[in-house]
Amino acid sequence: MEKLIPSFKDITLWQKQNFVNTGGTRAKFVALNEKEEIYYFKGSKEAPDGSIRYPLEFWSEIISSKIGQSLGFEMLDYNIGYDSNHIQKIGCLSKSMIIEKHERLTEGITYLKGYSPNYDPVKDKKDYTFKFINDALIHHKINIHLPFLIDTIIFDCVIGNSDRHQENWGFIRKYIEISLNEKSQPLSKKVETNLFTKVKNAFVNKRKQEVENARKSNNVIRLNFNNTSRFSPIYDSGCCLAREKNNAEILEMNKDIQIIERYINKGKSEIHWEGKKITHFELVENLLNNYGEIVNNRLKVIKSNFKIDEIEAIIFYIDSQLPDFCNEYKITPERKDVIIKILNLRIEKLLSL
Repeated sequence: MEKLIPSFKDITLWQKQNFVNTGGTRAKFVALNEKEEIYYFKGSKEAPDGSIRYPLEFWSEIISSKIGQSLGFEMLDYNIGYDSNHIQKIGCLSKSMIIEKHERLTEGITYLKGYSPNYDPVKDKKDYTFKFINDALIHHKINIHLPFLIDTIIFDCVIGNSDRHQENWGFIRKYIEISLNEKSQPLSKKVETNLFTKVKNAFVNKRKQEVENARKSNNVIRLNFNNTSRFSPIYDSGCCLAREKNNAEILEMNKDIQIIERYINKGKSEIHWEGKKITHFELVENLLNNYGEIVNNRLKVIKSNFKIDEIEAIIFYIDSQLPDFCNEYKITPERKDVIIKILNLRIEKLLSL
C-alpha cells in the first residue's frame, strides 16, 4: 500500500526547460534532478486566456496511476511535484519512461500516419477507430502487442478517461548511435559521452534541429531496432474522475447516486468503433465479442485485484504527503467520496460485462 501513496518532491531548484514538443493545453516542462535524471512535470488544463480550466486535473492523473497499479495494469508512475517559481506551483511528476541514451518513445500518431499518410487526426476524427489502429499495427508488424492496446482501452473504461488520442499511447524501442568516423563501429566511450551531452541538452530544450546537428557534426547515424518494440506503460490519463466538476456540482453528485450513474453512462471513449463514438462500456463489450480471450484475461486480473477498501485507502491518502504550506491543494472529502463512488460503480459495471 505504501507505494500507492504519492510522494512529494520540491523541484524548485531542479534544472528546467519548457516542454513544447507535444500537443495539449496543460502546463508542462522537463526537469532534471541532481543526478540529471529526466522528469516531466504537468499542471492542469489551461484556458486560452491563461486561466486554469480544471485546477484538479493533475490529481486525476496521479489517482489514475495509483488505481491502475493496484488493479494490475502497467502504469507510468505519477507523483506530486512542486515548483514555487512556476505559474502552476503544483502538478503531477513522472520520471522518464525511457533510457534516453538507448531508447525512444514513438507515439501512436507516427504509426497511424506511417500506415495512412493522408490521415489527419483533426479532420478525420471519425476514422480514429480500433480497427484503424489495429490495421496500422499489422502494417508495421507489431500487432503482437495488441493485448496491451486492449489493456489501455479497458483501463480507460475503469476511470472514464475521455482523451486517449494518438499521442497518448505509443511504443518504446531501442537504438544505437553509429559513428561513421570510426569505421561503422559503435561509439567509443568518449564520443558517446560527448554526443549524449549535446543530444541531452537539445532534448531537454526540445529543439529537434539541434539533435540532428549534434549527430551530423559527429558524423553519426542512428540505427533503430524495430524488433525491440514494446508497448509503453499507460500514461496521460487525467481526463477522468469528474475532474471537470466544480465543488457545487460535486456536492450535488455526492447527494444523489443517480447523478453519478448518469455521469458514468454518458462518458465516451476517444477511440471510435466503426466510425462512431461510443461509451467505454460499449467499446469493451465489442472487444469482448471479438477478442474474448484477451479481454477476459484482463477482467480476471481486475476482479482478483479489486478491493474496495484498498480503493478507498488510495483516495483517502492520495494527498497525505502534502506539506502544510500546500494544504490549499488538498482534495475535499466530498470530492474524494465522489471519486470512490465513480470507481466502484465503473469497475462493477465493467466486471458485469
